[in-house]
Amino acid sequence: MVRYMIEETDGTSEASMPGRLAWGGARAASFMCLACGDATPRYATVSVVNPVGRPPVLEFFRCGRCGSLQPELFEQPSYYLDADVKVASRFYVHLRARIDAMIRPVAAALRLMPDARTFLDVGCGFGFAGRLFGLDAHGIDPSAYAEEGARALHVRIFHELLGQGSPIDGRMFDIVCASEVLEHVEDPSAFLATLARAVADDGLLVLTTPAAESVTQDAWPEQVLSSLSPGYHRFLFSVAALREALVARGFEHVLVWRDREHLAAVASRRRDVASFRIESERPAYRRYLSTLIESDVDVQCRIGAAFRLYQDQVNGGEFASAARTRATMQALVADAYGLDVDSLASLSPTVDAPYDFNTFSDHAPFFLSGLLYCRGMELLNAGGIRG
Repeated sequence: MVRYMIEETDGTSEASMPGRLAWGGARAASFMCLACGDATPRYATVSVVNPVGRPPVLEFFRCGRCGSLQPELFEQPSYYLDADVKVASRFYVHLRARIDAMIRPVAAALRLMPDARTFLDVGCGFGFAGRLFGLDAHGIDPSAYAEEGARALHVRIFHELLGQGSPIDGRMFDIVCASEVLEHVEDPSAFLATLARAVADDGLLVLTTPAAESVTQDAWPEQVLSSLSPGYHRFLFSVAALREALVARGFEHVLVWRDREHLAAVASRRRDVASFRIESERPAYRRYLSTLIESDVDVQCRIGAAFRLYQDQVNGGEFASAARTRATMQALVADAYGLDVDSLASLSPTVDAPYDFNTFSDHAPFFLSGLLYCRGMELLNAGGIRG
């Protein structure tokens, strides 16, 4: 249990407007760092309005020993109750899902361990990674969001918490991945121990999580807010703290590095990880999107995959391929929405209507504005428009 003792001093600084960062603070706090156990009193590094619960303003404190960042205690929204999950899921598959980022760590693990056969994605969310690379893949995530993904993508996702009665407790996997999960858990040390038990003796644990080092006054405020995610993120590891925590969990080979605002880590008991690198995976990304488009997954997932592939081809200047992908995407959109995205007459009633977020999802894909921008770039650069 984490116990906080807050000492009020003169000059307390609090952020008073949503999204505004207030650096420094005059309240001394004594509590145990969730990474290294240090309980030396410290002052707040930054404070920001908490948009989702109590307290109304959250202060984040940096550990003087390991450099990790920890907010004061707060009420976290329930992970099990997702409002409007179908609309949120549609937005995710159309726009928000960073499928390219999901592919990179798994592809890197397979380069290091090409004989891997089993894969566990902990906190898998919608479950996109479960269809990758022909592995015997399992996902685990208790949210309704993950349940929707299992239905839409036809993947196996268990809805219990790992180590707390899930059907795969006691099993060991060649590759265990937990991407952007560690920052959400109440007890990160216990969570890492649970992950370690799921990794085969010669297997790999792959992690990504926001970096405590990215929260500085010199960084872009938007990036800092993303890393803090006030009301959702409970702990941000530093490079040194995460490395130390993985070694303490019995991993002899550990590599942790900062990738812009994130940390990436790979750990193994027996396998040398020095050559592990997370790199661009554009060919694998495109193959995966093409596979999704031609598969039997939910049509909204196929529509989202088609837009991503079209966007990537336009950005790459591959306009002949982009035109073929666009035709496939337009047919899918027409079937799902009765909308011709190449016709102003068809689009005008949708574009001009005063829909709210939820209602819009019934009339058009969420990427509509991005699609129109890419279509304009295609026409301009492929010679479809002349002055």
